[in-house]
Amino acid sequence: MFRRAILYPVAAVLAGVIFLCVEAPAKESQKTRSTLYRSEIVATVRRSTERFDWAAAARERIVASAQAWRSMPDDDLWELMF
Repeated sequence: MFRRAILYPVAAVLAGVIFLCVEAPAKESQKTRSTLYRSEIVATVRRSTERFDWAAAARERIVASAQAWRSMPDDDLWELMF
């Protein structure tokens, strides 16, 4: 019970952070920090992917499933949203 109560929230945060923090091609940006997650959360998730096999596997699945969006130009992504 305790494991499930901790696992689901951690997995949800991990999925979101990984999706937002995957290394993308370098691009000039004025953004200086994450909009959705504090740096402490990002650091915790990154450590988890190094420490736990399940977290690393989740990261790989999320990155693979996001590849279509990662390869799209910003303008195309913008059009999908609005």
